[in-house]
Amino acid sequence: MDMVKLRSPWVLYQRKLDALFRRDPGISVELDEGFLKVTLRVDTQKKADALSKLMPAETSFGGVDVKLRIVPANAAGEGLPDDASMLDVVAAAFEGNGCLAEIRPVSKGLFRDLVYVVFRNEVVQYEADNLADVNGNISTLYEDIARDVMPNADNAFFCTSARREGANSLDKPLGEWP
Repeated sequence: MDMVKLRSPWVLYQRKLDALFRRDPGISVELDEGFLKVTLRVDTQKKADALSKLMPAETSFGGVDVKLRIVPANAAGEGLPDDASMLDVVAAAFEGNGCLAEIRPVSKGLFRDLVYVVFRNEVVQYEADNLADVNGNISTLYEDIARDVMPNADNAFFCTSARREGANSLDKPLGEWP
């Protein structure tokens, strides 16, 4: 009889991070299950500092604490200033990441220093134990993953672009019909 094996929550956490950063050539994601540690190897000090501000150093999964290490490359260059604005932080964190459509700051009226991180309008998948999917994958949006793994992003809002790249005129969202 075959045994059903389910992945641990920290493996799924690592897969979420991998899905969010797989289109960024400056980041690699590794999991060390023995030490319950996820490591992000980052090519610049600025990006490492930005990710450290957005992501907690430790995440708890039912009483099991998993550490997140963000390791910059040797000679990674200048870091992010301690007093950097949220716009500078998210711009550094997602610089070069192909899943990003744009970053839009808003500062009008009562809404001061808000930052919208707009991801590409596409579905991202990562392998999980999803019994509702024939391949066992989770299908989601980049914004959902970012919201989940970056809880320290105060005044930054993750969303998805209304436009799909290469979309024809019939794919326009409501309000944009010719």
